[in-house]
Amino acid sequence: MDPLNPCPLCGGEASLVEIRKDRSAFYCCCPACDKSTDEYGTPEAAADAWNNSGPQGLKDTYDRTLYALVMNPAATCWQLTWRLLLMTIFPLVMLPNAILSTDSFMWIAWLSVTVLCLAIGVPLFIRYDRRRRSYIRHLPEESKKANEKARLRAFILVLCIYLALFLIIFLPFALMQGLKS
Repeated sequence: MDPLNPCPLCGGEASLVEIRKDRSAFYCCCPACDKSTDEYGTPEAAADAWNNSGPQGLKDTYDRTLYALVMNPAATCWQLTWRLLLMTIFPLVMLPNAILSTDSFMWIAWLSVTVLCLAIGVPLFIRYDRRRRSYIRHLPEESKKANEKARLRAFILVLCIYLALFLIIFLPFALMQGLKS
């Protein structure tokens, strides 16, 4: 393999990067100005593309990563579902104890945990979802539609899970407590 030429934009030292996540691919980039080539199957092809490219032939590394990204709609659905569930699972676990308790401290503790989980969870979820939507916007049209439908399915799935939890666990529990009173 030929040595890599300096970056045609800033003159910085270029580096060869190997992607090994779900495929084997190579690209060259300049860490100083964050420009890179497309992905290639061999290091020689990536180095050749870098050495023969001008400033116009390079892409932003971030954009190259987005365009190369392949998103699985099922993974989109499950990742959103788990993030939404985890955000509110602690308040749900504490709710039966709060219902059983006659002490106002338990209700204050439950309310505090709920507010804390939502105060931390909602901004983190919104940040994750915005990033996910920006990735989806760069996908090919057919993948974009499938991933947007997966996002919607995740929200519906979480609502159905909470409704099922309410109907199966919390409603009978609350009714039993009401009958005991």
